[in-house]
Amino acid sequence: PPDVRLAFFYDQSLFVREGVVSVWESIFFGLALSIVVLYLFLRSVITTLVAAVAIPVTVLITLLGMKLFHMSFNLMSLGGIAAAIGLVIDDAIVAVEAIHAKIGAGHAPREAVGLALRDIGLPLVGSTLTPVVVFIPLAYLDGVPGVFFRALALTMVVALLASLALAVTLTPTLAAMLFRPHQGPPHSELDQGGPVLRKLIAAYEWTVLRALRRAGLASVCIGLVIGAGVFVYSRLESDFLPAMDEGAFVLDYFSRPGTSLSETDRMLRDVEAILRSTPEIESYSRRTGAQLGLAVTEPNTGDFLVKLKPSRTRTTEEVTDEL
Repeated sequence: PPDVRLAFFYDQSLFVREGVVSVWESIFFGLALSIVVLYLFLRSVITTLVAAVAIPVTVLITLLGMKLFHMSFNLMSLGGIAAAIGLVIDDAIVAVEAIHAKIGAGHAPREAVGLALRDIGLPLVGSTLTPVVVFIPLAYLDGVPGVFFRALALTMVVALLASLALAVTLTPTLAAMLFRPHQGPPHSELDQGGPVLRKLIAAYEWTVLRALRRAGLASVCIGLVIGAGVFVYSRLESDFLPAMDEGAFVLDYFSRPGTSLSETDRMLRDVEAILRSTPEIESYSRRTGAQLGLAVTEPNTGDFLVKLKPSRTRTTEEVTDEL
């Protein structure tokens, strides 16, 4: 009819889309940040690219794993990929840095690959399997927690195992093909990389030497850190999921039993005036004397669906508290 206007007043897909976009932003931001940090430490474009290649390849393998497990793109599976980025690049960094150090010590690239894998093979496997055994039990949770965390756990496990396989296959192969022999006299494996890495190594050596010379003081500091951790842990709140602000809420109302439909409507027009005067509210809809089901409903009950503006200074909870 010409006097009817259609408009969206409540769209939950906006919340989901914003969540998915934020996860993809985290993935790409993690990739870019990893590349920048690698270059600052190693000062080598080729070395940085060899390590960075592991991230997109690992993500692609993870997508294949998601297909095999009949998983879909959702906030938990994408969140698992985003959370695994730092762990994924860690395996590649360890492999690349070890090979880079062997080449700097005077070994040919192919020889350096073999020596590096011999040195870091078992530690690399152990450090990767440690988080894997933490996430595997989450895949076997029952009930609602299982539905939520199964996607997160499986995604991270597949990503970590893929990164381990790439760290001992793809990354060494690319290093053997692309890394150039060291020019000039060989030097210590600790005296390599860029100025940032050398300064950190020097600071680490200074700290470790003094800690070993003053073992008692170091033990006291470690004890204080552990005590502070236990103190904070005992006071942290716990919850199933972090608080989420969907930017919308449902307002149920009940007038006195037996109130007529017209009287209920009259009172609710005052409520609508309050809603319209709230600056954070973008739109709303009201149902009076009707519900989603087919059962007989009473004219004194119903609800509002209220949608808030995307850009606002107050949270949904603060707005509902005021209302």
